[in-house]
Amino acid sequence: MAAVGAVAHLAVVLRVFRGPASPEPGAWLAVLGYLVAIVGLTFGPKRASTA
Repeated sequence: MAAVGAVAHLAVVLRVFRGPASPEPGAWLAVLGYLVAIVGLTFGPKRASTA
């Protein structure tokens, strides 16, 4: 779902800011946040060793 959100957010940012206007940095940081979430979900938490 995070990947779908990232693609949808990126599509909206690119569509809204066509032309000379440029989006605020927060619009791009949101996409970066989605990517960080995807990486975290892919690798998951580190398991504690019981040894």
